[in-house]
Amino acid sequence: MAKPTWIGKTLGGRYEIESLLGQGGMSAVYKATDPNLGRVVAVKLIHPHLSSDTEFVRRFEEEARAVAQLRHPNIQVYDFDHDEDAYYIVFEFVPGETLQARLKRLHEDGRRMSLERTLSIGSQVGDALHYAHNRGLIHRDVKPANVMLNVHNEPILMDFGIVKIVGGTQHTATGAVMGTARYMSPEQIKGERVDERTDLYSLGVMLFEMASGRAPFEADSAMTIMMMHVNDPVPDLSTLRPDVPLALKRIINEALAKNPGDRFQEAGEISEALRNVGSFEQTAAADPTVVETPEQVQRPSLADDPKATVVEPVEPVTPATPGPQPGAAPAGTATGGAPPTTPPADTGSPATAPPPAGAALSRRRMATIGIGALLVFLVLACGVGAALILGGGNLFGGDGDGENGGLAAGETADAIASNGEEEADGEPTATRTRAPTATATPTPTPSVTNGAT
Repeated sequence: MAKPTWIGKTLGGRYEIESLLGQGGMSAVYKATDPNLGRVVAVKLIHPHLSSDTEFVRRFEEEARAVAQLRHPNIQVYDFDHDEDAYYIVFEFVPGETLQARLKRLHEDGRRMSLERTLSIGSQVGDALHYAHNRGLIHRDVKPANVMLNVHNEPILMDFGIVKIVGGTQHTATGAVMGTARYMSPEQIKGERVDERTDLYSLGVMLFEMASGRAPFEADSAMTIMMMHVNDPVPDLSTLRPDVPLALKRIINEALAKNPGDRFQEAGEISEALRNVGSFEQTAAADPTVVETPEQVQRPSLADDPKATVVEPVEPVTPATPGPQPGAAPAGTATGGAPPTTPPADTGSPATAPPPAGAALSRRRMATIGIGALLVFLVLACGVGAALILGGGNLFGGDGDGENGGLAAGETADAIASNGEEEADGEPTATRTRAPTATATPTPTPSVTNGAT
């Protein structure tokens, strides 16, 4: 174990150790000050008994070089070095608490983490893992104790203490499987070669615990828990928290698949899926869609508003006759079940006439037009007949030829009489009233008699 005498001392001629923050099987974490940059840092100091192991020192230096290159909002590593036989890594000091402490406090209070917070923390840890995986690093110890929550509830992934370089030698502690049993993947428990998907399984365990308030597999011994990870199915999250979204349940179940090939293949896929769940929940809460059935729609009553405009269905309308017609609908009848509105008596609203009245009116108009045309024709015929008669008298007095004149007059009279008879056949009433034949016959008769004498 690291010597407590490090408190109050300077490490590497730069970092002033102030207090012990925590310790584990391989290292202790101290709060320190970096006077060069004027900031507070966290120093992970390896225990002295491990620093004598040349293989461990090699692994530590390999890890430190890789981790020191990471620059991500959810991963903050500043420096790595050694002071004689004391090896250390310098991280960002995060005021706040670990995710483990937060979950424990909520459990003791009988509460659970909100789904919104669960989605936020899970997606950001996924971002950090995606960034590290793309640079050849596997964390291999993802658990709530290695996630710090700052004052803004932003997670910082800490302690890449057992990270390995992809393609390098698989690192395991002598006689033990590295990692915390409650969050280990099945392949990690079985001692198989692991890749980035082992971190995704551990993240799935964290998501299950944040959503339900307990880990998926719990037992009295670490060995029993590890066997449950390998053999037992994932408990139904809905029985532990009925309000969990189905999409989140599917994400967790896929991350906890026993076979790495059945899981998400990249951490970025989990982050995106978690954000989609969060976006859907926020949209549904902010802008709910309400669908009303026809029974829920309250139609306004037109009878309550005397100024309301009533829309009638379009129907064939014929000119109205004075007075209401039998079978005509009252003016202002509304459709859609609203009470009919009847206009006052002095408004003069026209009533719709039935089609038979319109047809009779058309026939009367046609008869009137026909009679008028016939009267005009008779007047024109009388005028023509009078003109012929007057023209014949002038001819007789001009040449004194009584025979020719009598014959012409007789023929003319016969023609006029014949014309009058034809017109009388067409309209008997008009012929009887005017009698053009009686006018033409007396005049030529004396002329014929005088010529014979």
